[in-house]
Amino acid sequence: MKRLLIIVCILGLLTGLIACKNNSSDVGDNNNLSNSEAAVIGPVEIIKSFFTAFEKADYESMKIYCTEKCINTYFHGDDVFGMIWAKAIHIAEEPEILNEYEYRIFVDIEMETTKASALYGESETSFYVTMKRTDNNLWLIDTFVTG
Repeated sequence: MKRLLIIVCILGLLTGLIACKNNSSDVGDNNNLSNSEAAVIGPVEIIKSFFTAFEKADYESMKIYCTEKCINTYFHGDDVFGMIWAKAIHIAEEPEILNEYEYRIFVDIEMETTKASALYGESETSFYVTMKRTDNNLWLIDTFVTG
């Protein structure tokens, strides 16, 4: 009887561990950031990660940091917002709080633009990156605002 009780307890523990593992899968927009990561990664860190991927023109990796609106508006085959690649040379450490769900952060970048870009021939520019907080508490890039 004692052995049966021990076996039932072990099976219960194993079942619980398996259930916990299956429920800890990645969640959030684009299914790439987990809740625990979302709690740690703030708007400035998201922008730093975004530009780390942008330096390499890794558009697919960049998309995990963006809202669907951002992806649909700014991502075009071989460029994002008219830029082939961009390297952040300065990112403001303190976001400008627009409201509880929206921050704006100023960035200075070096870049290579497409011929169709309004900034064609320029190698540096500055703009605001607007961040939105999603329902599951993730900060994602929503828009790029100049001036």
